[in-house]
Amino acid sequence: MTSEELLERVAFAGSVLGPLMMEAPDSPRCLSIIDQLAVLDSLGEWPFGSEDDRALAYDLIARGLSAEYRPTLKQEYTRLFIGSSKFQAPPWGSVYLDHDSVVFGDSTVELRRWLKANGVDVLYAEKEPPDQIGRALLLLVYLVEERPDLVSAYLDDHLLPWAPRFFELF
Repeated sequence: MTSEELLERVAFAGSVLGPLMMEAPDSPRCLSIIDQLAVLDSLGEWPFGSEDDRALAYDLIARGLSAEYRPTLKQEYTRLFIGSSKFQAPPWGSVYLDHDSVVFGDSTVELRRWLKANGVDVLYAEKEPPDQIGRALLLLVYLVEERPDLVSAYLDDHLLPWAPRFFELF
């Protein structure tokens, strides 16, 4: 696989997972993705993981999008990404990277500084941390498509130091 093919796969995965981890499941973008996932026959086209991993993921997605569970998607999204209590898998990089495990910590400031220094103009309100997992994945998609020269540094310095732990907990 060429590096260009790998970047295309990364962009595809980020464009599917990013919105699902950033927006409520009843948002138009998420509804479109959820509808597409609900009619898949398999995840054979998913760009990562073994065939067994993809089969397991497909079964979980199919079950989660079934008529029985679909009405609870918004409740689960709220519990996982908005909740008022302790998060099982906090979706912000700074919680994993900063000594005090806080949102908007030093690593968030460093990411914003890095974006500015590299001329990456993302439109986040000041109250929205750019290291929220959905935003971080969509930023990766943007970098793959518009600034592939920055992908490696972004992954090494800003996403991979914490995202694997988030997904493990998630």
